[in-house]
Amino acid sequence: MKKNRKKSPRRAAFEQVLYLANIPFVDVDDAKRAIFAGADIGTFDYLVYRQDGPNLLVMLKDRQAAVTNQNVADLAEWEKVFGAGFAAVFVFDPLQSTGLHTWIMLGDWVSGERRLQVIDDLFSPSPCVPVSPSGSLFPEATA
Repeated sequence: MKKNRKKSPRRAAFEQVLYLANIPFVDVDDAKRAIFAGADIGTFDYLVYRQDGPNLLVMLKDRQAAVTNQNVADLAEWEKVFGAGFAAVFVFDPLQSTGLHTWIMLGDWVSGERRLQVIDDLFSPSPCVPVSPSGSLFPEATA
């Protein structure tokens, strides 16, 4: 018997953005996480399908400081698993000043470019190309 659990406010807010923009997605819920339980890789939160540009492997975080070296390594590994046509992104809780979610591509995080973009830009056509880190140094991520 499946237990109906209430979604966290973070997940519910992000899903609302996707619904309103009519963007298809898959919630990587607890059941799907169980499939990867034996893998030595952390899971991401959403698989978001875009008409233009790469599909997205999304990890939700409350703020930039919450991103760890392990998060960065895990998303980089998922980019390798999914291959061409997929890009990993961190999506952050809405800013109090604007009420909008912000995001950053994994490749930009690794390169040290920390320019946050508003969520609307994530769903518009983009020439972004996923970049996986080489080596074990991830700028400004915490342990």
